[in-house]
Amino acid sequence: MASLQPFARIRLIAADLDGTLAPARASQVSSWFGTLRRSLSVYRVDFTIATGRTLTGARPMVDSVGVRPSIPLIVYNGSVVALEGGRRLLRRETIPQTSLAQVLELMTIHPVEVAAYYCSDPSKSLELGSPVGEYVLAWAKRPGPPTEINGLPVTWNSPLPAATSICPSAVLIRSLEPDYPSSRVDEALSTVTGISVTRSGPTYAEIRPLGSDKAVGLSCVAAALNLDRTEVLALGDHDNDAEMLTWAGIGVTVAGASQAALASSDYCCRHGVAEGAVELLRLVKNARRYFPVLEE
Repeated sequence: MASLQPFARIRLIAADLDGTLAPARASQVSSWFGTLRRSLSVYRVDFTIATGRTLTGARPMVDSVGVRPSIPLIVYNGSVVALEGGRRLLRRETIPQTSLAQVLELMTIHPVEVAAYYCSDPSKSLELGSPVGEYVLAWAKRPGPPTEINGLPVTWNSPLPAATSICPSAVLIRSLEPDYPSSRVDEALSTVTGISVTRSGPTYAEIRPLGSDKAVGLSCVAAALNLDRTEVLALGDHDNDAEMLTWAGIGVTVAGASQAALASSDYCCRHGVAEGAVELLRLVKNARRYFPVLEE
């Protein structure tokens, strides 16, 4: 029972999406998760997501699990933190255009496609209260599908934006050959200034602004909610979760997580995607129930 005590301090759970919450193996798991998530509100435990997806791509899961509008969302691998379902930005970091130009030049010899993700600043380009605008420019030898994995329309083979203020918050490089060594792409990207690179699998290299990751995004959320890091739990499964698993007071991975994620976490669930999240929420709920003395 004493092993539950650290979990009794938790006031916020931040969970990755792909490989951690989604895809759920059964609709019943999603139902259990939603019920548990709502029951934790009785113990003043909030929930948010920390994902490499865009706001558009994350929205179905945000709506499904019922993240409260006042709780910030972490998207673009931490480069963007948004409130009110994406209607107000708390944080937006961008990749310099010079860095993007370096990436494009280096990737011309590799069998990949490059997609740059732009998240507009509503204070400059949108009316107050309107959703944050997102759009994608992509480069490849041959144009790909008209929409990408988040459901956003793609403009193919576009020139670089002219305005220096328009810089991507993330760049995604997708290998077009399943057997092509990811190390070759990573080695080339290591020479580019102004960026950091992570992965959520062998197919995609995920480029972030230098100094931006899910941990930085999560620290922004904690500050906005006036929480100490010991009151924050992070749940993930892959390399792009490693920083936030280390930063959080408690870092937890689902079963089957990558070595980098495991090395950065304090605990590992017995179950994998979706079921592991249900397991964790039950544990936090029990901890808050059995250790009420830790309540403020």
